[in-house]
Amino acid sequence: MDQTALHRRLMGVFLGELEEHVRALNDGLLALEKEPIAEERAEHLKGLFRAAHSLKGSARAVNVKPIETVCHSLEEILGAARDGSITLGPEHFEVIYGAADAIADAGVRLRAQQDLTEAPISTIVPRLAAAAQATTGAGTPTPGAPPVRAAALELERPAHRPLDE
Repeated sequence: MDQTALHRRLMGVFLGELEEHVRALNDGLLALEKEPIAEERAEHLKGLFRAAHSLKGSARAVNVKPIETVCHSLEEILGAARDGSITLGPEHFEVIYGAADAIADAGVRLRAQQDLTEAPISTIVPRLAAAAQATTGAGTPTPGAPPVRAAALELERPAHRPLDE
């Protein structure tokens, strides 16, 4: 099998996984918003982190850097929440839902072999970083919260381009 055929096959598997992970993110967020019990919230956070982590690895395998970068930022927020460094508030939920929507949109664009440069996925990382730092209300990270790395704020170019280019 030549490299192009292999990449197309891997991309097909990735796009199927992407849909499953986006569904897991949305379902996990809905459950987390409604869950008052700390132990159950912790389980939802673990599941959300796993979904972001798995999708990040899959995106890396098929070289879709924008999705990989967004998932890395999601991991930072969800990891900090899981570890108790931050408490997720409405601004976090809004941007994480937005990230899930942007990832879903990227999947649709990739299926249509469209470029991701102007897609919503290209603008969500700074919003994720802002949400991570909004926990104190002063634009500074919560003490003990892992910083959102500057490298995560930039989507490396070139963004994923269709295979036929």
